[in-house]
Amino acid sequence: MRVATLFLAIGLAVLSRTDASAVATTPGPEAEKRDAAVSPGAKKEIEKGLEAYGRKDFAKAEKSFRAVVATMPENAVAHLYLGHCLFYQERFGDSIPEYEKARTLSGASGGLELVNRRILGDQLGMAYGLTGRLEDAKRHFEAAIVADPDYPLYYYNLACAEAELGDLDGTLANLKKAHEHRANVLPGESLPDPRQDDSFKKYVGNPRFEATLKEIGF
Repeated sequence: MRVATLFLAIGLAVLSRTDASAVATTPGPEAEKRDAAVSPGAKKEIEKGLEAYGRKDFAKAEKSFRAVVATMPENAVAHLYLGHCLFYQERFGDSIPEYEKARTLSGASGGLELVNRRILGDQLGMAYGLTGRLEDAKRHFEAAIVADPDYPLYYYNLACAEAELGDLDGTLANLKKAHEHRANVLPGESLPDPRQDDSFKKYVGNPRFEATLKEIGF
């Protein structure tokens, strides 16, 4: 299925940025409050989960993060990383409820730093795409842009969804916007080359598409 290929390629490309994102950001007041409330047992499971996740042993990491969410169901980071573990085992449908829970908890409590909110936004939208929920992916990325209009991959991923849905005008507009915001990628990220993305395969050779790619440097 073409949608699986295109969205998974982007998802795998951003795996490296998630490896330490739960611990790489500078904790703010909300994070400090959250960390203080973590029990020693849960903290140990989080450490075990992050260690396994860093080794890409996603099945083992999943067990640790499931243990954390069982005892701390309001921990947004644990739901986020459980979602990641499921996503990278290609259990995309299973990852969606965990990502949605992390999004809800983060919105309610501010429990995720900006880097994790952006990663969550990407991953949830891609999970929708990988399960064929292209309209949901489109709506998700549109809402993500309203909330965080500086992040370029939201525009790029919205262009992917629109291309799959046959909206050339929307595709071109959002590729341009992704390029305009390209300086705001996360560390280790870069904008993908649309020519190498199956999302846009049907438009390769289209004069408007080719002109847009030339305009944005591809």
